Amino acid sequence: MAASKYLKRYFKVQRDEMPAFFKITERIPVQFDPGMQLEELRKIHGNEIEKYRKLKEDLELEAAEALDYKNANDRLAFFTRSFLELPKASPSLLDLKVEIVGKMLEKCQCCGWRCEVNRKAGEKGFCRLTDLSNYASEFLHMGEEPELVPSHTIFFLQAVLLPVFTARTGIFQPVLTPEFELSQRNLQN
Repeated sequence: MAASKYLKRYFKVQRDEMPAFFKITERIPVQFDPGMQLEELRKIHGNEIEKYRKLKEDLELEAAEALDYKNANDRLAFFTRSFLELPKASPSLLDLKVEIVGKMLEKCQCCGWRCEVNRKAGEKGFCRLTDLSNYASEFLHMGEEPELVPSHTIFFLQAVLLPVFTARTGIFQPVLTPEFELSQRNLQN
């Protein structure tokens, strides 16, 4: 099946033969001050992401070497468990990423509307959301793609685009405001 070719790493993570990418970021130490401006944090991220790429590359090389052995899957699983026993850094690259997202929510430009509202302070832009997400439904989905079955599916309430772009238009309840009506007209022109 063609999809398995594209999901090779996903399957290794699922079988505990490779660590998930976020598990790698937890083990990369990064020094930053949470009071820094967004651009300063992004600059640090740009520099520190190289450590992540190097560690990821080293892990993939070690995994490839393990494949030379007769019991490759067992060796990969042992290798992954050994890696995950390494202590988590504090603060880590993952902590930096969380801080960056928090700063982004203070002047939101997460979608094409670029409202620049402070979602962390409860302000609402076009999407009418704050920093908390609400969902309409979540379930274990037994879809058509065998490689992805089962998958945990979550449908969020509201949408940052108009309903024509969502899979579940029935759960999108636009709040008709003058901004929304103006946006509708701009899209039609």
